[in-house]
Amino acid sequence: MATAYRLAGLTERELEILRGLVAGRTKRELAAELVISPSTVHTHTVHIYAKCGVSTRAALAMFAMRHGLAARTG
Repeated sequence: MATAYRLAGLTERELEILRGLVAGRTKRELAAELVISPSTVHTHTVHIYAKCGVSTRAALAMFAMRHGLAARTG
C-alpha cells in the first residue's frame, strides 16, 4: 500500500520540508537542519505547494493534517 505522501506525489525530502514548514520553521532554519541551501529549500517549497494545490502555509498545514502528513509529537 502506498503511503499518503507518495499519493500526494511528494518525495521523502519534500515531506521533511513540508513537516518543517507546518511546524513553523523558517526556510533558513530548515536549510541549516537539512544541510542544504536556502534556495534549495525554496525550490522544494514551490514544488510542495504545487503538488498539494495550496498557496499559503496555513493551507499547507490543513492539507498535511487532512492527509496525516503532519509530524507527530509527544
